[in-house]
Amino acid sequence: LYLYFTHPMFLRTATMKTIKTMGAAYIAFEALEYAGILKDARVSNDNRKLMAQTRDYVLRTVDGIRHDMRTQLHPTKIQGRLKKSMEKDKAGTTGFGTGAFLG
Repeated sequence: LYLYFTHPMFLRTATMKTIKTMGAAYIAFEALEYAGILKDARVSNDNRKLMAQTRDYVLRTVDGIRHDMRTQLHPTKIQGRLKKSMEKDKAGTTGFGTGAFLG
């Protein structure tokens, strides 16, 4: 939730679209599973091999994203970046603080 308020609008929009798309895909695949369509797809050995390769690829990708998020979105790193940018732009930081105090 903290990141939602601190990032530009285009990042929020892209993130929300991604989350909605992933949610819709999950629901669609659950419906296909419930209907039994995916069970038929697992019958042949070729399909099983393809499913295993796809699963491994998805797991590697998700693990990479998780790792990147842990390293880039670590609270200490975010705090360091904010502090560095505030020190770099002292006039802007002073104006922002004054406006927040008086506003």
